[in-house]
Amino acid sequence: KRRGVEATLAAFASHKTGRTEFLPGSIVGEANDGRPIVLPGRPGAARLGQLAHSDGIIELAADQASTVSPGTTVAFFREGNLGT
Repeated sequence: KRRGVEATLAAFASHKTGRTEFLPGSIVGEANDGRPIVLPGRPGAARLGQLAHSDGIIELAADQASTVSPGTTVAFFREGNLGT
């Protein structure tokens, strides 16, 4: 099973319900509990440039709503730890 760190979403993100999707994400702060606060990149085919400038990848799980609200806990895979 993949393991990212728990992070707090800083802005709305959307995906297709029933499908796990990944978005580039940038750390924009730290929550009171020490978790990173992550800002998702924009959806679309041109994610490579965003990924190159991101801090890692945000996982939007298949069981999450199609619109994921700010403040939601998501899995975040930091650059350099993407295989764990």
